[in-house]
Amino acid sequence: MNLSLEIAEQYLADPTSVDLDSYQTIDDDAAKALSAHEGDLCLNGLVSLSDNAADALCSHEGPISLDPQVFNTLSADVADALCQHCEEWWQIKMAMECLHQEGEVFCNLEELDSWQAAEILARCPGPLRFPYLTSLSAEAAEKLAEHSGEHLYLRSLTTLSVEVARELSKYRGNLHLDGMTSLNVEVAKALAERDDDMELSLDELTDLSMEAAKALARHAYTKERNNFVWKLSLKKLITLPVEVAEALTGQGNRRSGFLWHLSLDGLPDLSAAAARALVRHDEDGISICEHLSLNKLTNLTDELAAVLAGHIGDPTEANATLSLNGLTALTDKAAEALAGHKGRVSLGGSTMLSGYAANLIQKVVTWVIPLTDAEKRITAERFPNIEFL
Repeated sequence: MNLSLEIAEQYLADPTSVDLDSYQTIDDDAAKALSAHEGDLCLNGLVSLSDNAADALCSHEGPISLDPQVFNTLSADVADALCQHCEEWWQIKMAMECLHQEGEVFCNLEELDSWQAAEILARCPGPLRFPYLTSLSAEAAEKLAEHSGEHLYLRSLTTLSVEVARELSKYRGNLHLDGMTSLNVEVAKALAERDDDMELSLDELTDLSMEAAKALARHAYTKERNNFVWKLSLKKLITLPVEVAEALTGQGNRRSGFLWHLSLDGLPDLSAAAARALVRHDEDGISICEHLSLNKLTNLTDELAAVLAGHIGDPTEANATLSLNGLTALTDKAAEALAGHKGRVSLGGSTMLSGYAANLIQKVVTWVIPLTDAEKRITAERFPNIEFL
C-alpha cells in the first residue's frame, strides 16, 4: 500500500487512526507532511524511499524507525543524513559501512542494541567479527543469527543473558563466544536449544561445572535427526574432573550420522578415569567423541595411552581422529597400546619415538604428521603408510 498525502494528514489529525507500519511506499508530499509530526515516526513497512522523501523526513525533529533495506534505495549522502534520525543511528551508519568490506568483515561497535543495524550486518556474506563488542541486545542477537557466513566472532562478550544466548543458538555457522570465562547452567541450556548442527567455541572458559556440561551435552543427545554435527571447543579448560567428562559424554547414545567433535587443547594432563569417560562407546561400538583433540598433552603415561587406545572413530568419517599433536615423547609400551587404536591418530612432528615404536605404529594406523618437505621425503621412505598434513 502507498502512503499518500491524504493518509498522512489523517495521521497528523489522529495518530491512532492510521498504522504507518502497514505502508510499503510513501509519496514525497506525504513524507514532507509527516516530518512536522511531534514525536516518533514508525515507518518500518517501507521497502523503498525516494531521495526527495528521505530529504523531507530528515527535517523531522524526533526519532524515525525504518526497515534497514530502505537505506539501500537511497544515495549515500541522503542515507547518511537520514540514518542520523534513527534510534542508535551511529550503529546503523557503521553497519552500512561494513557492507562495503570484502571478505572477512570487522565491525568496531562496542555495543549493538539496534536490530536494524544487526539486520544490515547479517547480510555481510563472509565471516563477521566484533572485536570490541561488549553489549548485545536480544533483538540484535536475533538478527545476527540470520547471518549466512560460516563464522560469527563475539570474543569480547564476557557474559550472556539467557535471552541473547537463546537467539544466538539459532545461528547455523560456527559461533565463537571466546570472551566468556564462565558459563552458568541456564545460559548453557539456552545455547543448546537449537535443532540443527551446532559448532560452538568457548575457548576462554577455564572451568566448566558438571551441570553446565550436562546442559551443553543435552543438545547432542536429545535431537532426533540424521547427519547431525555437534562440535564443541574448550581450548582453555585446564582441568577436567571425571564427573565433567562423564557429563559431556555420558548421556544417551550417538544418533545415526552424528559426529561429535570435542577439542580440549588446554588440558596439560588428563587422568585415566576422565579419559575413560571421553572414549566411551555408544551401542554401535563407536566412541561418543569421534574426534577428540588433546593437543596440549606433552606426556602420555602407559596407562593413559592404553585408555586412549580404546577411542574408536567411525571409519567412514575422515575427521574421526584422536589428536595428540603436543606429545614430545612416546614410550614403546605406550606406542604398543596406541598401535591398537581403531581409527586415525594425529601426532606432531616433534614427537620422539624409538625406531621400534615408529615401525610398530606406522604398520597399524595412519599418522598425520606436520613436517618440512625434506623431513617428509625421508619419513615417507621409512614409513610408506604415513599421511602428511
